[in-house]
Amino acid sequence: MTPAPSPPHENAHRPAGPVLVTGGTGTLGRPLVDRLLADGLPVRVMSRKPRREGDERPCEWAVCDLVKGTGVTEAVSGVRAPRESATAPS
Repeated sequence: MTPAPSPPHENAHRPAGPVLVTGGTGTLGRPLVDRLLADGLPVRVMSRKPRREGDERPCEWAVCDLVKGTGVTEAVSGVRAPRESATAPS
């Protein structure tokens, strides 16, 4: 009989860099950011707008406009797991 394999280290599946959440301030992105933070993952929010005053969530922030292409390089630098939740600008 073959012994059962050792369980993987609990952080083995976690990315080395932050999880990038596009549209991290919107209807889809905000709950995703909160869930990732609750799970103990580092998060970088990507938004067209600067961080709102009083938003003290422990995450990085990247101002980026996907339509214009501004800020994309900076937003994705060092990211290991992008999560797309952006919706069309209103």
